[in-house]
Amino acid sequence: MFWFWGFLSLALIRWKTLPLPAVFWIAVSLLPYCFLTYMPHVPSRHIYLASAGMALIVGVALAGMQERRWILTALFTAMLVHNIGYVWIKKRQQFLDRAEPTEHLLRIAREKGAPLTIGCFPYAREVAERAVEIMLRWDAQKSLHWSKETGALNLCEMRAPASSKR
Repeated sequence: MFWFWGFLSLALIRWKTLPLPAVFWIAVSLLPYCFLTYMPHVPSRHIYLASAGMALIVGVALAGMQERRWILTALFTAMLVHNIGYVWIKKRQQFLDRAEPTEHLLRIAREKGAPLTIGCFPYAREVAERAVEIMLRWDAQKSLHWSKETGALNLCEMRAPASSKR
């Protein structure tokens, strides 16, 4: 969780000003996950609460740099460029990979029209239903039929990515 910016913040912070409530917040937020012996890491979606404490530590470190405005400006700019680049380069592809089965369903639905019989979809049924309702303005109850018959549309070959590691 501390990754690059967290460790840099700890290096820059004066230990007397380390916000102990933030450290406590991080520890308490992640404590339930220390019992998960079947996973080597905490999934990113579970560190959001702990990130509030991390943000406080980074904020204290940046506040301590106020007297050196040019360093503060450089650090803030580097953080901004790094995080935008990370989202654009790494996370964007993960989003596109997760969206592919739903986009494929929408392409087929546009081509074939309603009603559409679906045999398998790699996500929850609600994802397909909401997608056709929002993107195609179809009534999902009337337009999508779920069946295990051999002639039904099978999108399970387009499995969702197993994980979205950071």
